[in-house]
Amino acid sequence: MTRIRAGVALSLVALWMTTPARGDDALPVAVPPSHPYLGYVGRFTPDHKSAWNNSTVSVHVKARAVNAVLSGNKVHYVAVVDGGEPVKFRLEGGRKVYRIANDLPAGEHTVELVRVNESFFGTVTFRGLQLSAGGRVVKQPKRPARRIQVIGDSISAGYGNECERPADGFSAETENAYETYGPMAARELHADCVVLAWSGKGLYRNRGKGDRLKDVMPDYYDRTIAMDANSRWDHAKYVPDVVVVNLGTNDCDGGAPPADGFVAATKRFVARIRAVAPRAHVFLAGGPMLGGDKLKAVRANFERAIAEMRDPRVHYLDFAGLMAWPHDCGGHYHPKVQSHRKMAAKLVGEIRRYLKW
Repeated sequence: MTRIRAGVALSLVALWMTTPARGDDALPVAVPPSHPYLGYVGRFTPDHKSAWNNSTVSVHVKARAVNAVLSGNKVHYVAVVDGGEPVKFRLEGGRKVYRIANDLPAGEHTVELVRVNESFFGTVTFRGLQLSAGGRVVKQPKRPARRIQVIGDSISAGYGNECERPADGFSAETENAYETYGPMAARELHADCVVLAWSGKGLYRNRGKGDRLKDVMPDYYDRTIAMDANSRWDHAKYVPDVVVVNLGTNDCDGGAPPADGFVAATKRFVARIRAVAPRAHVFLAGGPMLGGDKLKAVRANFERAIAEMRDPRVHYLDFAGLMAWPHDCGGHYHPKVQSHRKMAAKLVGEIRRYLKW
């Protein structure tokens, strides 16, 4: 679970974690969302709307306190000050002001604001910051040169990763993309990480009933806002060095998917990724929730696709066996945070193996 760090960087009370600041809590120095020293990692529209998991706004400040002004649905975020422990809070809906750092010691501080719920919880607009009297934004240290992109389903989204047991199910409160394997690995490797993940989505077919071949995860790859089919992302803004495609678990709902269809879908999607990132290493991952014949099918299909593509920068990444059942299982048998740590360690090892980071 996210928590408050005991120490100098954060001196916060539980009130602001669940309640927006009152009008008289507004700080006097306004920082617009267009300020050139603000950093954005993830997919944001020109008017600073975002919906994908792990969308991040960062700022470097000299100030005693920092507020964020946000509007949108009841989506959860974490605030991270100076790389310390993340503090999770929920938006209350509508346009509100949230105290994200308080009683900071003198000097410069880095503050990050990270969305930790997936897209279907709604779009959020970042409307800027407020700083305490005399505060100012300063130029940030250079962003990491290394870039990771994770494309996945509920596993990559952090579905139920903060649940204590499988029976806890799922809620916005128990999903935390910041504590998933992709961002964890990125922090270890000093890289930026963009996460595109949506529960129930597959590579060839989705989970559930109806037309399972419609609106699969590759159909969302070019969208800035996941729910808006007309929002087109400019891939030149973020060209990844590493792409992790952790799909296939939902394709196995009801049994292993047709091999030819799954392999063809894999090859099409990798070709689309390759058009955006011609030199990226692409990892096709077998998810930790798979086992038995379903795991064998996904592994065989990915390995067949890799063999047919003959691309030396496409690899199979095996997350199988990294969850101890039921100890490592969160909501609906999804990986807990501790399982994501194991997956992150595996991913870090494979990235270092192939990219020498």
